[in-house]
Amino acid sequence: ERRDWLKFPRSAEDVQHLSILLNAYVSEHYYNVLFCFIATYVAMQAFAIPGSVMLSVLGGALFKFWVGFPVVLMCATVGSTICYCLSYYLMHPIVEKYLQKRVLQLQAK
Repeated sequence: ERRDWLKFPRSAEDVQHLSILLNAYVSEHYYNVLFCFIATYVAMQAFAIPGSVMLSVLGGALFKFWVGFPVVLMCATVGSTICYCLSYYLMHPIVEKYLQKRVLQLQAK
């Protein structure tokens, strides 16, 4: 059964089975997979969770170059922008409050 193929690949054969399974799922549920891929990629970028490089490769494999490349580019840009905004607007007041001396030293330079 194909459900047994959905596991972390440990051999070349496992990678082939997983590729077949994912491509079949993409062909049946293209927009659902695309939406989940975008949401996952943006969330991983926004919260600086490692693994976005592997998602970039997966995006190319699942959606081919002409769709995968722009999607990955957009997701990386949006996720990084969200990460910056979160760190600036949430952490800026905290850093200034607790590290005021150090901030003043850095601003003087």
